[in-house]
Amino acid sequence: MKVSLLVGSTLLALVAAGNNPLNRFEHSGELGAPITARHRRHQEVDAFSQHWNGFLPQQGQEKTYPWPHQEQVVQEVVPQLNKLPFVQQQQQEQRPIHHPFPSDPRFGNGPIRMEMEIGTSTCNKAGSDALFEFWFVGGEIRDGRVYFDHYIDLVGPFRIDGDIGKHLEKGKIDTISTNNVRGSVWSIQSNTKLMIIKKTRNGIFNSISDGWKPAYVHVSWSDSRNNSYKKAFRFRGNCDVDWLEDNDYYIVNSDGEFHQLHRSGKFSIEDVVSRTW
Repeated sequence: MKVSLLVGSTLLALVAAGNNPLNRFEHSGELGAPITARHRRHQEVDAFSQHWNGFLPQQGQEKTYPWPHQEQVVQEVVPQLNKLPFVQQQQQEQRPIHHPFPSDPRFGNGPIRMEMEIGTSTCNKAGSDALFEFWFVGGEIRDGRVYFDHYIDLVGPFRIDGDIGKHLEKGKIDTISTNNVRGSVWSIQSNTKLMIIKKTRNGIFNSISDGWKPAYVHVSWSDSRNNSYKKAFRFRGNCDVDWLEDNDYYIVNSDGEFHQLHRSGKFSIEDVVSRTW
């Protein structure tokens, strides 16, 4: 009887671990998950952003819950990949766009898809009404300073507005996806060494509730040749650290190092990545 209970408990634990989004992207240091081949070609023809009605586990509780269902199309974000310092302004629509997949003429590997899954912490007041923009770039955090690679393409921006719909609520999961990103299987590892987040306040009335405590950001990249790459950026579970409160730029790497660029909010992204902090 004891053996049966032990086997049953082990199976339940394995199933629970598989359902937990925090376990789906295995942490593997600087390079992220290995580049792998997908088993099928992508069938989607629209680039869009979605809100998933999912909840993160509460602190101290078992990390299991049903996989969230896709709720509705809420926003489109079309990030561009450009050589520094010439970063084009993002294009944004409120509905899906209907056109063939774009390709990257530099590598002939289109269409290319990139998706971000953003989990907000379950800490008290972790949700936010602020506006956040995300970029990915080469570089490193070393000895308390941030060094950007000036020879690596900048990917982004990806934008999510906490004041629209139910984005960035405590314990919720949001996704941003696009089929209009450039790059190659040889460069994507270097392109995602660092994640840059810019926080912008959404008006005076939202200033009280605009601090944000993320739990993780998962990034997936794939091209039409069935190459794929996954990268996980995770934040510490301690509710006293890793908050985005000031209107600044923040830097995160895959090892969980979190660095705020103090008094940087007035700078453009080109200015930020052109210097050492």
